[in-house]
Amino acid sequence: MNYEKIKNDLISEVRLTNSQAEVFLLVTLNGKMSVSQISKSLEISADDALETSQKLIELGGFI
Repeated sequence: MNYEKIKNDLISEVRLTNSQAEVFLLVTLNGKMSVSQISKSLEISADDALETSQKLIELGGFI
């Protein structure tokens, strides 16, 4: 699986931001994760991880 190609497709075709695509792929590949786990894995702030996750829920990417 080509991670970068999938990420770029999510950005260009689904119109996700780079952060949204990274969080979506991380959780899709690893399963349910907490905000702190997402934050640590992607080296982003917990606030950014939470905001991005909430936006993905609004978009229907996460349930």
